[in-house]
Amino acid sequence: MIGMTEKRLNGKGRVIKHDLNEPLDFLNRNSFDIVLSSLTLHYLKNWDPVMKEFNRILKKNGCLIFSCHHPFMDYTYFNRDNYFETALLEDEWDTNEGPVKVEFYRRPLKDIISPVTENGFQIDILDEPMPREKFKKTNPVSYKNLLKKPQFLFVRAIKSDL
Repeated sequence: MIGMTEKRLNGKGRVIKHDLNEPLDFLNRNSFDIVLSSLTLHYLKNWDPVMKEFNRILKKNGCLIFSCHHPFMDYTYFNRDNYFETALLEDEWDTNEGPVKVEFYRRPLKDIISPVTENGFQIDILDEPMPREKFKKTNPVSYKNLLKKPQFLFVRAIKSDL
């Protein structure tokens, strides 16, 4: 993913590889307007440390935008017996280089929202995106499924003054 990102940026930005379980010590307090985290947080068991760090590096009224797997989707797809349990799941993705095993955490909605609000953010937008009509033409079966079963959760939260 890092190589793909660097290629897309074409030298117009800096890509940093970092374990989000660790502090963002190399970033200054109150130095960013936006933190964007797309499909990364479900790889972390504990969200409190990273939410504290996101709050620390954001300016006053800064915006945290993130997406993650929808808890309903992972719960039903992986046939879990306890929705309220945070569980490590394993999946296999087909890639151009063959199958790749991936591990990530499934958690209930309250365990997605609570670390955000308990670490100095106010939820501004919570969205369960729907597929676009254009997708229907390229993949009608997936389109139909996505109309009934959410795959992702999008959240926008603002750093609060609390």
